[in-house]
Amino acid sequence: MNRSVIVIGAGIGGLSAGCFARINGIGTKVFEMGTGPGGLCTAWKRNGYVFDGSIHHLAGTEEGSAPNDLWKALGAFPADVVYSDELVTIKDAEGRSLRVFFDADLLTQELKRIAPEDGQMIDAYVDFSREFEHLDFTEMGFWKWSDWPSRLVKMIRVVKRGGASMSEYAKRFHNPVLRRFFPTFQYNWTDIPVIAHLVIFAGCRQKRYGWYPGGSLAFSSAIARRLTALGGEIHYRSEVEKILVKGGRAVGVRLKSGESHYADAVISNATEYATMVKFLDGQYMDETQKAWFDHPVDAMRMGLNLSFGVNRDLSAEPPSLTLFAERPFEIAGVWRDCVTVQNHSFDPSMAPKGKSSLKVHYDTHYSYWEQLANHPERYREEKERIASTTLDQLEAFYPGIRGEIEAIDVATPLTTERFTGNGRGYGDPSVMNSKQMLRSMLHKPLAVSGLRSCYLIGQSVGGAGILGCASMGRNAVKALCKERGWKYQR
Repeated sequence: MNRSVIVIGAGIGGLSAGCFARINGIGTKVFEMGTGPGGLCTAWKRNGYVFDGSIHHLAGTEEGSAPNDLWKALGAFPADVVYSDELVTIKDAEGRSLRVFFDADLLTQELKRIAPEDGQMIDAYVDFSREFEHLDFTEMGFWKWSDWPSRLVKMIRVVKRGGASMSEYAKRFHNPVLRRFFPTFQYNWTDIPVIAHLVIFAGCRQKRYGWYPGGSLAFSSAIARRLTALGGEIHYRSEVEKILVKGGRAVGVRLKSGESHYADAVISNATEYATMVKFLDGQYMDETQKAWFDHPVDAMRMGLNLSFGVNRDLSAEPPSLTLFAERPFEIAGVWRDCVTVQNHSFDPSMAPKGKSSLKVHYDTHYSYWEQLANHPERYREEKERIASTTLDQLEAFYPGIRGEIEAIDVATPLTTERFTGNGRGYGDPSVMNSKQMLRSMLHKPLAVSGLRSCYLIGQSVGGAGILGCASMGRNAVKALCKERGWKYQR
């Protein structure tokens, strides 16, 4: 029996859906608007440097775990994963520094060195982090039914204890330096719950999270190769314009080129907004979606990314740094007090020998750049000003670095949207209702109400990071097989 599916988008979710469709004998075509795989999980080259746009800590690196088995099925593993000894090193202009070690004993010693008066609170924080060593919320979609009773009780307990934000939790310390440093421990996301930080933190301690050699593009390319080796097709520079519908069922897509392609089902890894409003003409939206699309989330976490190619060997420096400035500085209309830096020198593939690739990210607002884009010269000047301001901050900690810059890349939210289709924050996880959050935690695809054989996957519908998107892609194939009465083999 001939069976077929069309996948929109070669992001991690789309690549995963394509792979599992082929594993189950389903003919697969993936249509991607860009020139390569990965979607948001990608990288690009400038003057010999590799600038990574995605991975910080890749979940699922632990051998023998269910997430790692998923990556193996997708052809991404085995791989020589790089593990760090610390989450971040934090420094300020007064010369104070703090290393946030993954090792619990080293972390305790380091925190007490900075804040001996907070010994009791430090012990409580470190002990709390140990409770997450065998509990990872991002893996809920992989739990067996037998796992739920004991883990659910523990989950409820830690949620009650760790619901405070990083900024709120920091107020429990008395030492002013620790109070200032603590909220920035996890990517400088000061407003996230402490439990969100500890899930990643403890996961790194247990080596469930790590750095993929070669970074995001190497990772997504490995999965793309797996898909084509399985017999799937990936068509790049092929932007979808419409999802074709017949008899209440999705039956194919029409490309912007005018070509139409037909299949038994469609799985969309495009954004929820693009799928529901553009591809389906808004005909199948529910009230929740209408409300989201009418009031999109303007704030974009890590939405502004600056990359620098530096003619200096920074391999002796920490892989992640937060640098507090001597005085506040303005970036994209917001005053900041620190710079968060990723130093990729631990991976020799990211820069020429003896040189370094650095990345600085800022939270930003889509509307700021949308308005600037109406004035191209001002848009370009603002990007240049932000790069220069950021280099001023780096210069304070690494004298002479400005003169060693060989490549600069500034990616705004509009840059990301142009290359990947991911733009304004429709369906941001921070405003999900309980039903949507549960779907996200269980990596369930979104079935289009009133339309058969059409599923949405990916970050915009709750894919919890790279791992959640991949798992959601697999589950979309599983749901499709159940709907159509096809045997699901894996």
